[in-house]
Amino acid sequence: MKKAILILLVGLFWCNVGFAETEEQTIINEHKSSLPECEGGEADMVKDLSRWSEWDKCFGILKIEVENEETIFHVEFKNGEIHGKGFAEIGDTIMYGKFKNGDWTSPVYVIQANGQILKGKINEKGEVVF
Repeated sequence: MKKAILILLVGLFWCNVGFAETEEQTIINEHKSSLPECEGGEADMVKDLSRWSEWDKCFGILKIEVENEETIFHVEFKNGEIHGKGFAEIGDTIMYGKFKNGDWTSPVYVIQANGQILKGKINEKGEVVF
């Protein structure tokens, strides 16, 4: 009987570890899009403005280079604007959040390369503050 209880307990602990969702995975799942891929799927934010500004009710990738660093947005679009769920790869940091009419809205989550998770908000200047 003791063996059966031990086996049952070990099994329950194993299931708990196997199915537990990490905070990082929860953030990722909350910002996944269920929308279809935008036509062409990927665009340069500056060079392909005429193309991505036509995207509507879809999920696409926008790339832009600022000061020799590429930022890649994986975002939803509505009426040619970034609107809805998404995330941005900025160097080795990933920022998750939601957009409204092209701007980030609060809260935002930053996952750094070392795994540290920061929760921030967007101030009136459009900057992330923690």
